[in-house]
Amino acid sequence: MLITPDLFFVEELQRNGLDVTYTALEQMYTKSRLRNLEAVQKERRDAKRAWDRKYWHRCGKYRKAERERKASDRTT
Repeated sequence: MLITPDLFFVEELQRNGLDVTYTALEQMYTKSRLRNLEAVQKERRDAKRAWDRKYWHRCGKYRKAERERKASDRTT
């Protein structure tokens, strides 16, 4: 989940008893994003690989069907 550091969020945190400023929250957010950057990139890579694998599998099935159709046209 992506939380953007905005003034409304800071006000809510202060209302709930946390003593935080906008700049401190922004620094925490930036550090967190940098720490989790590798994990986020790995998730994106894995999702792209899975999509590519599915796409090329569909293409392969289509090409196989085309070859079979052309082969059956030649034999008849």
